Amino acid sequence: MADNPQNKQADCSGRKKKKRKQGVGRPTLYKKAYCKKLLEFFDIPHIQEREIVHSNSKNGSEWVDIKETPNAIPFFGKFAQRIGVSLDVIYDWAKKYPEFSDAFTRARQLREEMIASLALRGLYNPTFAMFYLTNRYEGRYKNKTEVDAKVKGEVTYREAYAKILKKAKEIITPTPPPTANPA
Repeated sequence: MADNPQNKQADCSGRKKKKRKQGVGRPTLYKKAYCKKLLEFFDIPHIQEREIVHSNSKNGSEWVDIKETPNAIPFFGKFAQRIGVSLDVIYDWAKKYPEFSDAFTRARQLREEMIASLALRGLYNPTFAMFYLTNRYEGRYKNKTEVDAKVKGEVTYREAYAKILKKAKEIITPTPPPTANPA
């Protein structure tokens, strides 16, 4: 059986080896190095400290205040721009490559910690932080209270309230000590 020259190509030693077939479509731009770059992009200091020099014009004294300002929140879209791909490509890589999926998950955790930390320091509006974390990290942050109650039979609000008050009075009202019986 004769070798097909289209499927083989010679290497430097003169031996023939099979030519690898490429898949359909454009080759991926993915590189394992992007895992490390993604984590570096998201693992940034939460704040910058700036020195602000104040002076008193009356007596010529000066003092320095240190002001904390939050760094910009890292976003996957910005990272995608930096490496020259679209945000959809980043999401596809997170589904397709396990090592990138791991880095993607860790990057999300870093961003979550940053937002929570800055909100607790008072550098972010708490309403913004709660709204963002509630909507981006479902299941970890809740913006509602759930009540789990079991009711036997039909009970009206007044009946339930009366039972609660009766029970509360029993708990609060001390029982008098037993009286001694004179013989």
